[in-house]
Amino acid sequence: DLKPDSLIDFSLSYYLRSNNNVRLAKSYFYKAKTLKVDQRFDDATVLYLKAIDLVKNTDENLLLGKIYSDIGDICSIQKDYKESLNKYKTSINFFNRSGDSIAISYSLIYTGRVYRFMKDYNTAQNYYDQALHYTKDSLSNGLAIQEIGMNYLTSKKFDSALYYLRKSLSYPTVSNYYAIRCYYLADLFFDIQELDSASYYANKALNYPSTFFIQRDCYRILVRSEEH
Repeated sequence: DLKPDSLIDFSLSYYLRSNNNVRLAKSYFYKAKTLKVDQRFDDATVLYLKAIDLVKNTDENLLLGKIYSDIGDICSIQKDYKESLNKYKTSINFFNRSGDSIAISYSLIYTGRVYRFMKDYNTAQNYYDQALHYTKDSLSNGLAIQEIGMNYLTSKKFDSALYYLRKSLSYPTVSNYYAIRCYYLADLFFDIQELDSASYYANKALNYPSTFFIQRDCYRILVRSEEH
């Protein structure tokens, strides 16, 4: 996980004094990522845009794709869904030029996620299916299957949600994705009143790296399951 880091500040300071625009753009990009992790979205966006200006007329397609994808994330978090979709579309264009199928699959997944937030579940499913057919990468496919499960859960199709969320547990994870998968299974089982299973997966989620919000909701499920 990227966190605010003085080494990135050192690199940025160094390349501001050099004549290497690509390295400077990469320094802006990674500094922006630390700010994004720290939820300083406006500051991060400023640095992403500076990076774009430095390499927009170059063949740094993979870097440009990553920048636009990250800006798409920020727009999605801020619920500017139209702009988020535009940024992900631009990122896919750059990833296509770079030939990076795994990066394309992630942008397709993130695009599907935005449509899920917009409650356009059929379009979301279409993008998840595209992502699954784009690469055999296990991390990407695991995330796509996780998102399919969440898409079905949000649209109250519990049998399909259960199938895909359980299937997603067999895929490798990074960051807090395993806790997310367990939490959504717990939430599903609570919704269908299978409280022992809800408690099991809530406890399991708490044993893995997660966020404050996941932990809070897992404890909520545990307390409400005990009350029943």
